[in-house]
Amino acid sequence: MKVRYLLFLPLLLLSACYTISNHHPFNAVPLEMGETTMSTGISSLNNIFYLGTFTPDSVDVHLHSEENEFFGSFAPFCYRRGLGKGFSTVVQYGMGITSGMERCGYEARSFGSTLQLKAHLIKSFSLGKDLYLAASPALSVSGGVVIPGERYYLKHSHKGVEIPLTLSYLCQNPFQNKDNYPSFVFSGTLRGARDYFEGDMNHCGPAVFETSWYYNQPKNAIDRYAAMAHIDMNMTRSLAVTVQYGIEYGKGKDHSGYCPVFYAGFETKRARKQRAQLQ
Repeated sequence: MKVRYLLFLPLLLLSACYTISNHHPFNAVPLEMGETTMSTGISSLNNIFYLGTFTPDSVDVHLHSEENEFFGSFAPFCYRRGLGKGFSTVVQYGMGITSGMERCGYEARSFGSTLQLKAHLIKSFSLGKDLYLAASPALSVSGGVVIPGERYYLKHSHKGVEIPLTLSYLCQNPFQNKDNYPSFVFSGTLRGARDYFEGDMNHCGPAVFETSWYYNQPKNAIDRYAAMAHIDMNMTRSLAVTVQYGIEYGKGKDHSGYCPVFYAGFETKRARKQRAQLQ
């Protein structure tokens, strides 16, 4: 296994994906046919499950009377491949374990786990010299156990769709170096998204073996709207560092809230084999 693949393993194993990742660290500069990138880092999360409406009403009132975290962190792994003519695909994967769950009934659960998978199709358009616009529609799915409130555990399934629009400016060789590095890409992104989730709720009381199940929770639809800015600093031909920051608004049927967007990570790039052999 090549060294560059090993660099991603620690962050992948430490990922904590119990909510929905809300970053979008992809600029609008198109990849060439066969060109690939791999990236990972620390990303923000949006706890959309806290925006849901649950039954019975007593459970919903209790959950939303708590000071629950609407924000968390996540270590995603992303793979992007150029398809030519401005098209590229992105696959994002995350698997995590959440701690802090209480022993509940006959199930001595000390952790919860989730899996999230997202796929983008990106189309980039040139707007002139070093200026690009990209549309990046995506579908995502996830499932597992999340914690919408203290002693409440939701075994859920989730599906989502989003449409980010990104405007990027490529600033090549600002320091007039012989090797043209470092260079920078400055980007701004607007995104609309809708998420659906449903599942079964479990509540663990303070007493030993005190547990209640609330099956067939209603299907929730959550709308999210975000504005983000980020910068890619290309250190070499094959290594870049990315930082992103923004704000996101989420709204369910009865609840809403704001959440920060943050990402800090790195990306490795590999040219297609034919080009690499010529060089």
